[in-house]
Amino acid sequence: MQSKTDDLNIIPKGVGLRIHSGKSKVLRSGAETQEAIILGTDALEKVVSFTYLGSIIDLKGGTDADIKAIIGKARSTYTQLQRIWKAGNISQKIKIRLYNSDVKSVLLYG
Repeated sequence: MQSKTDDLNIIPKGVGLRIHSGKSKVLRSGAETQEAIILGTDALEKVVSFTYLGSIIDLKGGTDADIKAIIGKARSTYTQLQRIWKAGNISQKIKIRLYNSDVKSVLLYG
């Protein structure tokens, strides 16, 4: 893995780019060795999970953490609309439309 990281550091320099070692992280899943990965002169930080394109990636490789996060976001959205759910002057049809557009869209699309 260190040789791939070295290539990742050298090749972009040919076109004027550089990899920021402070923003780069290492997540090892099923790796036999646990030695530090060096980028330039800095050791990259090891992490157990991170978010990539809105999805949570962790050591287990499953989707449990991602699904729990999405459900939490939908629950939060639902809770923020409590005043609307309890309002007597808003029709049930409007409440259903709000639920579908706000809560359901967060649940299905993050």
